[in-house]
Amino acid sequence: DPEEEEEEEDDHDDEQQHQRQHQQHRSRPDAAPAMGCGLSAHARQPGLRPAKMLHAFLEQLNIANDQDALDMRAMVLLLWRARDKEFFSEVVLNLVAHMAADRESFDGIEFYLPQVVHMLVHLEVDWETDTIEQFCLFVAQQSIHLAIQVSFILVGLMEDYQTESPDGSFNKSADPRLYQRCAVLLEEIELAVVYGTPSSSQASKLFRNKRITKEELVELQVADRRFQAAQIADVAHKFSGFHMDGKLQYKRWKKRSGLHSDAWIARRFVIGYRVLYCLRLSDNFVKRSIMLQDCEVVVPDRSPDPSKPFYFELHEKDRDRKFLLAAASAEERDRWVDVLRRFINAPPPMPSEKLDWSTVDLTSLSPSQIARFGFYRSERSFVRVLTDICEELRFVDTSERKTKLREKLAKLDIPGCVYVPLCKSTDPWRRVLSVVPEESTAFSTRERCPCLICFEVTDDDDSQQDTATFLFKTLGADELSADDDVDDIELSGTDAARNLKRAQLRDAFVQSARNSLSRIDRTSSKDLDRQQSSEGRISRASTLEMPGVWINLAEPAVHEMSASTSSDPVKRRKWKFERLKEEANRIAGVAPGSSDDKTADRPEGANGKTATPGGAGRNGNGTTHEPPLKNRGTYLPALGKFKRAPAATGPNEEEAPEGFMSDEPDKVLDSGEQRFFGKLMAKSNDDLRQECFIMQMIQFLHDIWADRGIGLFVNPYRIISTSQTCGLIEFLEDSTSFDGLKKDNDRCTVGEFFAKKYSDPEELARIRRNFTDSMAGYSLVCYILGIKDRHNGNIMLHLKSGFVTHIDFGFVMGMAPGKDKVKHTNFSMERAAFKLTPELIDAMGGKKSENWKRFNDLIVEGLLEARKHIDTLVTLVEITGYKSKLPCFNQPGGGTARVVRELRQRLMLNLNDSQAEKRMRKLTAKAANSTGTKIYERFQKFSNGLEPCR
Repeated sequence: DPEEEEEEEDDHDDEQQHQRQHQQHRSRPDAAPAMGCGLSAHARQPGLRPAKMLHAFLEQLNIANDQDALDMRAMVLLLWRARDKEFFSEVVLNLVAHMAADRESFDGIEFYLPQVVHMLVHLEVDWETDTIEQFCLFVAQQSIHLAIQVSFILVGLMEDYQTESPDGSFNKSADPRLYQRCAVLLEEIELAVVYGTPSSSQASKLFRNKRITKEELVELQVADRRFQAAQIADVAHKFSGFHMDGKLQYKRWKKRSGLHSDAWIARRFVIGYRVLYCLRLSDNFVKRSIMLQDCEVVVPDRSPDPSKPFYFELHEKDRDRKFLLAAASAEERDRWVDVLRRFINAPPPMPSEKLDWSTVDLTSLSPSQIARFGFYRSERSFVRVLTDICEELRFVDTSERKTKLREKLAKLDIPGCVYVPLCKSTDPWRRVLSVVPEESTAFSTRERCPCLICFEVTDDDDSQQDTATFLFKTLGADELSADDDVDDIELSGTDAARNLKRAQLRDAFVQSARNSLSRIDRTSSKDLDRQQSSEGRISRASTLEMPGVWINLAEPAVHEMSASTSSDPVKRRKWKFERLKEEANRIAGVAPGSSDDKTADRPEGANGKTATPGGAGRNGNGTTHEPPLKNRGTYLPALGKFKRAPAATGPNEEEAPEGFMSDEPDKVLDSGEQRFFGKLMAKSNDDLRQECFIMQMIQFLHDIWADRGIGLFVNPYRIISTSQTCGLIEFLEDSTSFDGLKKDNDRCTVGEFFAKKYSDPEELARIRRNFTDSMAGYSLVCYILGIKDRHNGNIMLHLKSGFVTHIDFGFVMGMAPGKDKVKHTNFSMERAAFKLTPELIDAMGGKKSENWKRFNDLIVEGLLEARKHIDTLVTLVEITGYKSKLPCFNQPGGGTARVVRELRQRLMLNLNDSQAEKRMRKLTAKAANSTGTKIYERFQKFSNGLEPCR
């Protein structure tokens, strides 16, 4: 057939180009990684020698012991610097796993999760060990919320490396090896969630019967998670991963463009790890791959093509695409349909000697496993539905989008067990009750339709449990057996009534998670109804107050110690850390007590002083010879330390814009249940991963300035990238853009708006002070991170406090509109260090005001502090940029190496502090009178209708 021959010819050309690129890359021994992401000279240096690694690790071990919390930043930097010594990762992650039961330490793990997963996919694929893999499976069992975050990252990477691009063309960045690795890891995460810790119920029983302490219970759960993680990883690597293999005729159909070809094409189809692979028959070249989790199999009553009587369809919901498939016989069709439906719907098989999907169904799971499986699937489906609505509205006329959105939201069926994942594991639990269509709206841009969606949520309880604890307690317990020595719930008294209420809420949540699986094929699940609690009956397990996932590390658990050691908490802690030291010495091959190279081979800080992997200073926290603080103030997970006492001149962050929802309830029911209203932005057709990375960098800068009490204000808000093209963003309440403010107030200046709105002199002074602090903070952020495209639609003003917040980070790390459109050019209208116009200076109070002096001083103070943390900033860039498809790491002229080089230049590492201060003040003065900024403001007015700053 001519059309089939034409497709085969295009396929051959695409494949030859891919192979040429691959061979060119492999022919050079020093070739940079694929996709234009080379490492900087700093990163290509040989890793730390064993003695150096050991010294740095023991230093961090002492810090963890001193402050009872882990510096995860230092752990990530050690992993990256010692990446050519993969066996050293074992001892580093052993310490992290040991500290993971501490709330503050887990916050650090979650903050650096993107870098850990990136190393898991791109580094460990070439290692002989699977240490990072087992660690991720370990923490996924501890926090289902974190497991969901990992799944989002893996889905995005799978879309990066699949053979076919979303538009149907050949993906030049395709990497079947990394795609398969992500598919395996995604299946392992689901295994970790569903099967959790197999021995947790027995350990919980011992705790309920007062046979063990809470600390001992947590210790047993940690050991159980480690065993389960090792078993899952081991079984997955031994298993080939392929189940169904056969030949089918097929066509592709896309909702927006119709059939790709009228001709039926014969292909080989293979199923493995919930992925359907389509291969060319002649040479088994992978043409495309389909993730089955979000697919549906349809068998119509009649075939649309009389020549293909054994016809069925596979609908790929995420891409509005379907595959028209035809088998050779009815028996073969039925077999394909059965296997595909099983892989789409069935829970993962229990980790054992082999992964066998042929026998697993819901009857093979315990009640709590069914609930966890239902919750995990429901949560991911809930998020996908929100972004799918945005994608559908892209193709609706702009005048009808708001109406259509509210119609769709009114029909939205929200399971009773989902939440908005714009939070940390340690943030308060908030379950979604309903959507509020009348408070939701759709926006219009040229290429996408972002949607503002409002929800009503509840805390389900008045105990203020965090997200990880609520999910662990609620989904972690099965029905009690007859020999459990637990009294039935008492229905009298205040405490008993409160326990009953909690039990009812817990049972309702679990029942909803189980019921969410009603769409799954249950033909063989005869005993499922018997496993579930009868309607109206409270399960005895739900009446028990189970221990959470956190433990106070100041009181370590007893484990394999002598009586004299176990009686003293200090000795118990010392004993545990001595075990970790011995393990570190064994892996590093250095004898205990060796004095070899006591001074670690550490890079120099901004001032030429030696620094630990965490930055300048002895303790890895960016400080110089200062002891870590213990139990003082707020814990800063980005720094791995407790915040120092706030300076009197620091910004009042209590006035900052609220995120998804307020900490204070919007209403309280007679029962005591608290209700909240929260808003978020859902987006499609937009890769938010670069924004996630920049927001992580902004959070890091926020923490280092907050730790020192520097008055700079930045407002890191939460962003989640759920795939390559979709995501969720926190909505900034009571805020408007500079553009919106001007259009709503007769094109007045920001200063005029302040004077009109705040007539009280003290109130006006407060607003101007807040405006100054936030302008200084974001000016410095934009300079350090090379953020451009700062038009007035991308700068938000909080109307109640005067704080500024920047949004939309599409042009960062030296990128700018128009720049590099022609290779190796540096043309950009935004040539100033940051956006600063006379109007914005006037809003601070003018150049003769105290605020203008404060603005200049804060920028200098913040820059000098950021220079001390150059090691962390560079390492975050290097890890994230390694084999990355993010635009900022694929600029012409060097990729990641260019980004690192320019970051160092902006931090002026070749200058001492006084020279850097002088240069920064000159850059600020130049920015205040930049002709390029004025031209760019006029350009945005002409091209996009955005009101300019004068």
